Amino acid sequence: MTSNISLVGVVVVVVVVMMDLQQINEACQVKPQKPIQKLKELAINEPRKITCAKCVSGKFGTQILIELDDCVVFLPKRVAAALTNQVDALKGCRIVFRGMKKINNHYEQTDFEFLEPL
Repeated sequence: MTSNISLVGVVVVVVVVMMDLQQINEACQVKPQKPIQKLKELAINEPRKITCAKCVSGKFGTQILIELDDCVVFLPKRVAAALTNQVDALKGCRIVFRGMKKINNHYEQTDFEFLEPL
C-alpha cells in the first residue's frame, strides 16, 4: 500500500515597516511646558499679549486656556460660556488684570479685561 504524502510549503511573508525613528523619538521626548499661573498672580494693570487661546474640557468643566509669553492662564468659569465660540479671536489680543473686587462683602472675584491687538 502506498500513500501519497504531499508537503505543502508554507510561505512566510515578513513585512518590514520602515520607521522614521527621528520622528518617533521627537514624539517620545518630554518638552518643556510653560508654567500654569493664576490670573490673580499677574501684575496689576500690565497688558499681556495672548499668543494662543483654546477651549479645554477638564476636571472642572469647560474652561478657556490662554497662553502668554511666559505662562498659561485658565480664565474664570464665568467667562467660558461667553467666549467658547470666540476663542480664536483672542489670539493677538492683550489681557489686563485689574485686581480683585469684593462681591457680597464675603468673596472676591478677579477683575480683568481684554484689549485690542497692537
